[in-house]
Amino acid sequence: MKTKMFYLLFGFLVSVSIASCGGGDTNNGDDSNKCFSSEVQKLNGKCTSIEVKASPNDASDNRMIKVYYSIVPSTDKSSKKEPVALFVGGPGPSNTFHMGERVSSLPPFLRERDIIVMDYRGTGFSEPYPRCDDLFGKYGLDVELFETCVKDFKNKGIKLGDYTSANIAYDFNKILEKEKISKVVLFGESYGTRLATTIARDYPNKVSSMILDGFFTIEANGISQAKESILDKLNDLALRYDKEYPTAKLRDRLEEIAIKINASSYKHLKEISKFAYTNDGVAQTKKALDEIKEELSNPNRSIDSKFEYRKSSSIMALGVIMYEEAYFMSKQPSFNFSFGEKTVKSLQSFQGGAPLDTSSIDKLRPHFTKVPVGDKEITALTTDIPTIIFTGGLDYQTTKYWALNAQKTLKNSMHFFFHEEGHVLALSNSNARSLMQNFLDNDGFLDPNGSVNGSDYDQI
Repeated sequence: MKTKMFYLLFGFLVSVSIASCGGGDTNNGDDSNKCFSSEVQKLNGKCTSIEVKASPNDASDNRMIKVYYSIVPSTDKSSKKEPVALFVGGPGPSNTFHMGERVSSLPPFLRERDIIVMDYRGTGFSEPYPRCDDLFGKYGLDVELFETCVKDFKNKGIKLGDYTSANIAYDFNKILEKEKISKVVLFGESYGTRLATTIARDYPNKVSSMILDGFFTIEANGISQAKESILDKLNDLALRYDKEYPTAKLRDRLEEIAIKINASSYKHLKEISKFAYTNDGVAQTKKALDEIKEELSNPNRSIDSKFEYRKSSSIMALGVIMYEEAYFMSKQPSFNFSFGEKTVKSLQSFQGGAPLDTSSIDKLRPHFTKVPVGDKEITALTTDIPTIIFTGGLDYQTTKYWALNAQKTLKNSMHFFFHEEGHVLALSNSNARSLMQNFLDNDGFLDPNGSVNGSDYDQI
């Protein structure tokens, strides 16, 4: 449970406080071959690093960075199965440390393959690893602190624009070339699913199949993830509620809540949205609405008016959010949900796991005149690579309609929606594990005769 909660904190997209404005390398001396994960050490894993171009698309830029990675050998020494590359969520945490700590607990069908984990550039034990502290104060982003950190990065020759998903995909391909690995299975969690699909888009010949858990697609508007996730669930709930209670007008009642409690509507609307896929969701919704109405009538109620930022992450989160997501926002509209304007507006300031909200990005936009990403980076993956997708009904980091939209171009994909699971579920849910094993054992296709109890999920 603690492991799962850790990844929820990193969600997509995770709140940024990037530590120690002075920056500097993670390690003193040459630790390129040191295994920092005790589990990787126990399993005789290989730990090393590779030097790659900091700006791979700029031939005139000779700066190099070091990307750290580990490979844990298969439990079956005679296995010829393709390795599995594990990609953690975030962006921000160390793949080699946190995924490495989980390798020994992976199900046997995954451990029958070599396992590859890498620290994305700017994270974990990859270098340089500059950090900045306390970018977020009581009332949100501190622009002055941010400007100080960016100036310090420039003094060290570090460019935030180098830290994008496409560049991390480039790094991973360089690792495969160095290790002489021709094809891999990509297994991504949360942000790791965006990275996996970026790799499959840019280096399709290197990918045999994909497992996408808590799917964050390339073409999604990640900054509005919390709003879209909640509204998606409320929309599905309303379809059920309005049919059984045609005079209740669920959307109108939600609008009333949004008007009265403003920013705190997030808490209540999230509470209601969790009933979207439960068996007695309509009755539970009616009860919850009545309780909220009673709470609102109490003049002594206490309301938290500010989002509480979660502290974590590193330079990579700033690079991905400030360059990649800010550009994506300008190109990708939010989903058009059929709710009242004030209900939608009340959710604008809540970004789920995203480190920066829309208003913070607007404050910082003048500092980023040259955007190092373009339409190529937000081009959706079109492929027939076998893909299995997992999403959860209680996931407030990502939403099922992202997967549904992506399936239009993921032409050989299967999407499984688990009603009462949250964000990142594949390794903890027994049915999801069985589906994955079936998928991998049959070279990316499901055996229709495989025995899986489907009572807790739908294939959609």
